[in-house]
Amino acid sequence: MATKQSKMVSGNPAATIVETQLTVIETLQTIHAPQSVKDAAYQFARSNETAATMAQFIIDADSDFPEKISPELRGQLYAGFMLRASELRGNEIYTYGENDTLIYRGNTVKTPNFKMPDKAVEFSVFYCASMGAQDFGQLKSKHPQQHGIIKGIRENFQRYASNTLGDIVRAAKRLLNDGESQKRAVAAHGFVEALEKMFDTFDKRVKTAHNRNDATANESKYLAAKNAFWNCYKV
Repeated sequence: MATKQSKMVSGNPAATIVETQLTVIETLQTIHAPQSVKDAAYQFARSNETAATMAQFIIDADSDFPEKISPELRGQLYAGFMLRASELRGNEIYTYGENDTLIYRGNTVKTPNFKMPDKAVEFSVFYCASMGAQDFGQLKSKHPQQHGIIKGIRENFQRYASNTLGDIVRAAKRLLNDGESQKRAVAAHGFVEALEKMFDTFDKRVKTAHNRNDATANESKYLAAKNAFWNCYKV
């Protein structure tokens, strides 16, 4: 059941949201290529459990999440997304040719047997996504080719981060909705117990009243009414 406990405490160097995400993922999930559809389904189910664990941690860290995402929380989330995007996408490597033309040399993750060239120019997710809007805009006139490279990396990361944030928000909402459903179920169960206790009492009272020759205490009508009530009131 999802719970909301406290607002996010900033300035805690020992455990940030990003660090805890990575630690729990490493602990709970070993990723490997599925060996069968059954194995794929098993790993998918585990990934959902991991998503629920991450979502609960963020809910505990910031009680406004997922309804509201503060700038501080968004910054920490995007830092985590950036770290993972960098692991997945690697760095684009170029060298300068004539007239400062950038020549593509490969990718640190995607290019097989990649070797870093001399005087390499690296375009990482961290560098491109973190560049200020003013500096990025100035590149369009100062170095159009570099601007185009960085633009592509920035846009890819923004899509990745937006989709991942949406996944976390949906996981958090599922947790909260499940929690509310459980609360409603408990409340309904509690009311049913109260009704059962009430009828237990009246089962005894109708017998006692009938034995005292109370003309209004008709046991057969009472039992028929009781059965009709439970047939109607099914939870």
